[in-house]
Amino acid sequence: MTEKTFRKEVSDRGAEIDGQSFGNGTLNIDAPAGHVWAANGCHTICVVFENFIGQSWKTKAFDEAHELMAYGLEVCDDPNCDVCDERGAN
Repeated sequence: MTEKTFRKEVSDRGAEIDGQSFGNGTLNIDAPAGHVWAANGCHTICVVFENFIGQSWKTKAFDEAHELMAYGLEVCDDPNCDVCDERGAN
């Protein structure tokens, strides 16, 4: 998967890529406010990758994150969720 295609998928889901983590060994995808990822029940999908020389790590990281995002989103049902409070969802 290309970076452009992946970024569009993330955007279409209302999610965001954590720019501080990207390229530093992890790819973090934050769910939209008030939601968690169905794949892990968390507000963030975190893909850890080895920072290979060249661009091969990007394709691997995007493919893995895509597979996890394919499970979809669920509403966060924790009325006291600190993450949702930070994002203004509660």
